[in-house]
Amino acid sequence: MKLRRLGIGGFGRLQQRTFVFGDGLNVIYGPNEAGKSTLARSIVASLYGIGRQKDAWRPWTGDAYATTLVYELANGQTFEVQRDFTRDARGARVYDRDGNDVAAQVAVGKVVAPGEAHLQIPLESFLNASCVLQQAIEIDGERKATATIATSLARALDGGPKEDAALGAIARLEEARKKYVGTARSPVNNPLRAARDLLAERERDAAHARNQRDLLAQARERRALALADLDRINERRAAAEQASRAIRAADVRARLDELRTYRDDLDASQTERARYDDVAGFAAAPLTST
Repeated sequence: MKLRRLGIGGFGRLQQRTFVFGDGLNVIYGPNEAGKSTLARSIVASLYGIGRQKDAWRPWTGDAYATTLVYELANGQTFEVQRDFTRDARGARVYDRDGNDVAAQVAVGKVVAPGEAHLQIPLESFLNASCVLQQAIEIDGERKATATIATSLARALDGGPKEDAALGAIARLEEARKKYVGTARSPVNNPLRAARDLLAERERDAAHARNQRDLLAQARERRALALADLDRINERRAAAEQASRAIRAADVRARLDELRTYRDDLDASQTERARYDDVAGFAAAPLTST
């Protein structure tokens, strides 16, 4: 079974949320009390119903106490489970890909439990062997529960006797471990070591890239500071040039004013001299003292 999409109208602290799952491993992470355990509980409740814990996950906000889970089986069949937990079993609907209501086909007694119908394990076995929840119930030592789990696992493996199925599962696990993990002493076929070495190399590359990024950021900061200094220098140079021109202009104006004074004095002297042009040819009389 592959989970494809979970819509939560209201379940515990989660309201109006949609989660889309992909193939392979899906990781849901977040801080404490973010609702990760509530998300896992909502998946179990969608597959098996909520049972006697009807009010345990009722949202305080008044949102619809409901979930919609879409999953796909190994044979390609797709189902959508719609649950309204306020109505118990009467609020459960299961639709196939064509929109047909198949709730009756996945009912176990009065409970609509597509998880038990399609996974072929009851809720107790599912919680003990296939689903690890926060503070989950450990597998007890009672013969009945152990036998139920063993029977369900044997049926899930290949339908043969429990011993043969277990041995076959161990052999397949060993082959998969050698193929994808390798052994600690294997110098050649050791995919896990190669993956770890590759991861270490990628981490070194990432550290180098982060270092280069930091150096580039520092260079950009120095460039920005240099450009700011250049702008300030250009402003001071422009101010100095303007002040220098003002000084030169003031000096030129002062010299012009001085030349005007000399010109005025010269004109006055020439005017005064012109008054005596009529006697310019007379001999100067000697000065006598009395």
